Amino acid sequence: MKVLSSGTPEFKNALANLGKRRERLFSEYGTEVDIALGHYQQHREIALVDWARQHDEVTLKESDLWVDESHIKKAYKHVPSDVRKAIDHAVERVQRFQEELKLDSFSTQEEAGVYWGTQVRPLDRVGIYVPGGRANYFTTLILCAVPARTAGVKELIVATPPKARLEKPFVEPALLYAAKLLDIDKILVSGSVGALAALAYGTKNEAPVDKIVGSGNGRTAVAKVRLSAVVGTDGLTGPSETAFLCDSSSNVESVAADIIGRADRDPEAEIYVFQSDAKWLQKLVEELARALSQVRDDSSRTGAQQCLEKHTLIFKTKSINEGIELVNEIAPGVLCLVVDQAASYVSQIQKCGSILLGHFTPPVSIELVGGPSGTVPTLGSAAYSLSMSPASFVRRFTVMEFDQSALERFEQESVELSQEEGFHTHEASYRKRLPDGD
Repeated sequence: MKVLSSGTPEFKNALANLGKRRERLFSEYGTEVDIALGHYQQHREIALVDWARQHDEVTLKESDLWVDESHIKKAYKHVPSDVRKAIDHAVERVQRFQEELKLDSFSTQEEAGVYWGTQVRPLDRVGIYVPGGRANYFTTLILCAVPARTAGVKELIVATPPKARLEKPFVEPALLYAAKLLDIDKILVSGSVGALAALAYGTKNEAPVDKIVGSGNGRTAVAKVRLSAVVGTDGLTGPSETAFLCDSSSNVESVAADIIGRADRDPEAEIYVFQSDAKWLQKLVEELARALSQVRDDSSRTGAQQCLEKHTLIFKTKSINEGIELVNEIAPGVLCLVVDQAASYVSQIQKCGSILLGHFTPPVSIELVGGPSGTVPTLGSAAYSLSMSPASFVRRFTVMEFDQSALERFEQESVELSQEEGFHTHEASYRKRLPDGD
C-alpha cells in the first residue's frame, strides 16, 4: 500500500476515482446482472438450482430451495449456549435502539377548522438478503429484521446462499437460530442476483415482496438498483465502506486491527484512512503488513490481503480539518473518529451512514454488539440516503381536513394563487362547496 499525500496528482486522482465508484460498479457488473435477471424470469426455480450448482457448488432439488420449518425449530441444538445467549442479547439491544426510531401516526387541529396529520402503515412483506461466502452473516439478519419487526412488518422472507460444507438445509445453524428468534416466516436457500430476482418477481408458490433489504457485494448492489423498477429496495448497502479519521492520539495497532477486521469480513470492502502525521502513517503500513502475516486462517488472510491491495486507500492530509472535508466529500458508510474528544467533531460531519466515536469503539461492534443498524448506505449514497430504521419499512401518508368555515377563509387566497399559476378551473372547487356558489 502507498500513502497518498495531499496536493499530489495521485491524491487528487484517487479522490476523483472515489467520486466515480458507482459508475465503475455498474460498468463492471451491469451486463452480467441484466443477463442473470433475464435468466431467472425465463427459468425461475430451475435457474436457482443451476446457480447453486455453478456458483455455490451445492446440488439442490427444487424442494430444497426452501428451508423446512423443522430445521429452524431444531437449530438451537446446533448452536452453543453461549452463542445463543450472545445472539439473544444482541437482538435485545437492537430492539431497544430501533424502538426509539419508530414512527407514529399523529393528528392535530392546526387552526380553526383545519385538521392535519400523518398515518403510518407497515409494509406487508419484506425480503432480507443475507450474504454467504466463507463467513456466517447472521448479524445481517438481526440488523435488518429487528427494525422491520419494530415497524410492524407482517411477513419476513430471508434469502441466503447455500453452504457446501454444511448438511441439508445448507444454512448456518446460528442464522437459523436467529431466524427462529425473530419469527422469520420462510428462508430461501439461494444467493446473489438469483435470490434477489426470486424475492422481487416471486417464485412458483411465493408472491413478490414489497421491498428487498440487506447488504451484499457489487453484483447484489447493482441488482437491487435494477430491480428497483419492480420492487422497493434499500438502495446501495454494499460492498461495505469504512473510513478512519485519525490523529496523533490514535493507536496504530488497534487501527490496523480494525482495518484487517473489516477487510476480512468483506474482501470487497472499501477502506479509507485520513491522517496528517506521515510517521504515524508509515507505522500503520508496517503494522498492517505485520498483522496480516500473523493471521492464521488462510482464507481470512487471503481475503484481507485482497482488500488491502485493491480497495484500501491511505491519505496523508494537511490537517484533521482537511480530513473532515474529505469525509464529507466521499460520504462513507461508516466513519470511525479515532481521535481524542471525538464527540466534539460530530457537528462537522455532514455525510455518512454511521459514526463510531473514540478509541474504544471498534467497527466490529456495529454488527456484533448491536444497537444502530449496521446496514448503512455505501458507495457515496450516504450523501442522500438514510441508514436503516423502522422508517425503512413503512408507508407514511398525510391526512388533511377542512370544515366549511376554513374553506371559506382560504377561498380568496387559494383562487388568487391558482390563477397566478395559470389554472382558472380551480376556483370552482371552492365555489361548488360553499352556500353562495353557482
